[in-house]
Amino acid sequence: ANTPLVVGVAPATSNTPLGNGYADTIGTFGPLTLAPLTNYVVIAEGIVLNTGYSTTLNSDLSFELEIIANASSSSTAGNIDVAVSHGAPDVDAVDIFANRSADALLNNVPFKASTQGFLTVPARDYIFGVARSADSTNVLASYYLPGADLGGASATVFASGFFTTNDEPAGVASFGLYAALANGTVV
Repeated sequence: ANTPLVVGVAPATSNTPLGNGYADTIGTFGPLTLAPLTNYVVIAEGIVLNTGYSTTLNSDLSFELEIIANASSSSTAGNIDVAVSHGAPDVDAVDIFANRSADALLNNVPFKASTQGFLTVPARDYIFGVARSADSTNVLASYYLPGADLGGASATVFASGFFTTNDEPAGVASFGLYAALANGTVV
């Protein structure tokens, strides 16, 4: 805490903490100074090699780290603390709906943006719908989150991958919505 840090991101094939002397580091960030007694969620977002992609993607595809300070590691009994991050490079700003409600839970979340802080919602099963903000009546995809058993937990829900398959090079993950719990479990 209060010490400037330089963070390097290396692929899973890296075999040393320093990424083979930084030879295989794909991104270096910092210096970052983290506050004492503060929890953080760090999300890698963007594209490492910006070649071979469709021209319909968002304008800023650079690889960066999104840092959410004051991250929740738990919630009150009967609730879930949730943060949201938009990491799908070929989808503009989105609205997020819960349980088919006509009212958006979150409005106009741009690519490479996160809620700064956590929303507290009741612990129950959810169907989250994602729609482009420009056409929020047309839900692009819906995802089921089994939240009834997550009372007292926190989760970071993030969109990742390409929604339109012709925007992605071969071997790149397709669009998905994921929830990472504070203990590292991804559902």
